[in-house]
Amino acid sequence: MDMEAIWTAFAIGIAAAVLLAFGRRQWRNGKPTQWPPGPPKLPIIGNMHQILKGCDPFHVALNKLAQAYGPLITVWLGTRQPTIIISDHDLAWEVLVSKSPDYAAREFPTLAKLVTADFRTIVSSNAGPHWHSLRRGLQNGAIGPLCISGQAPLQESDMAQMINDMIKEASLNGGVVKPFPHIRRATIRLLAPLCFGPDFSDEDFDATMDVLVEDAMKDHATCTDKGIVRVEEVGKLEYLQAVVKETTRMKPIAPLAVPHKAARDTALKGLHVAEGTTVMVNLYALHSDPKVWDEQDRFNPDRFMESSKEFSGKRGKYSYLPFGAGMRACAGMDVGKLHLAFAVSNLVNAFHWSNAVEGEKPDLTEDLTFVLAMKTPLETRIISFNSEPPVDSECKFPC
Repeated sequence: MDMEAIWTAFAIGIAAAVLLAFGRRQWRNGKPTQWPPGPPKLPIIGNMHQILKGCDPFHVALNKLAQAYGPLITVWLGTRQPTIIISDHDLAWEVLVSKSPDYAAREFPTLAKLVTADFRTIVSSNAGPHWHSLRRGLQNGAIGPLCISGQAPLQESDMAQMINDMIKEASLNGGVVKPFPHIRRATIRLLAPLCFGPDFSDEDFDATMDVLVEDAMKDHATCTDKGIVRVEEVGKLEYLQAVVKETTRMKPIAPLAVPHKAARDTALKGLHVAEGTTVMVNLYALHSDPKVWDEQDRFNPDRFMESSKEFSGKRGKYSYLPFGAGMRACAGMDVGKLHLAFAVSNLVNAFHWSNAVEGEKPDLTEDLTFVLAMKTPLETRIISFNSEPPVDSECKFPC
């Protein structure tokens, strides 16, 4: 057999293997997914040339494709199996809530095994006994209401620490600070005791806890006397809640959420969806739908006030899903809402904010990896409203 015949046989073998693998993913019980229409694709790169066109963030580019081809489209991200993209609130609700068990599996690249304990974390694992155990443990323990409320004095102490650190940085930089590193550290200090707690194996634990609780109570009293907004007060501030909701409407933390995968054969808008099909919900598209939101590109917290008719209807509630919905909604949703409102209320209460350079607005260009961030880190000028900074306190648990 000459070399040409050998290479021909090799090429046929590779092609057969690829077709077999693709066919196994496409066919479940003999019936393939009925893919919705979408933009025309190119060999190898799929629709990446359309997504990368214009240098828009991924979620914005997908929304533009949805505006051109419809709220339910098929997109090819290279040569891998295509993905169904949803940009409509009714379809999103069908996938996330009405048929939540049907779409409760997860889709992650194989390399993600290295950082997800072989797909066994609460985010990466498929719905099943292991996942239910993880979620139940979190919601009844680390991020349960009793645990969160019990940590309130320490959260307030950590907030005073963050404000004090920002005042120190401003004093060294002509009043200019980069707030996000401080917010990240405060978030870690909040989550560490909730998720890990103290070291119960320490033989001096009881004595240590007595000191920590006493210090926390002292700091708590001092901090609130100096203007720290208390955790228990946050829920009573209606306009603050509206500001937080409008912020997460315009800038959802994870605009594409976490990809879902059909756990079994199901249907979507009358189309057959085979087990293993990847489905993504573009939360950004839902949050900026002009059919739902008046002047969707304008920051308007009033739309979330009780007196507003915009958010009171079914469409408004179905179209605002910053933490997802259904059985795979973010397990830390309540903690996230609380900490975001708690941080905003205290930062607004503590400082007068202005542009770092007078007349120069901050660059709001978005950068999306897994979560949304500012491409250019924010720098801002702050002036403390208090004559004295909050008491300098230490993190009370391992951070």
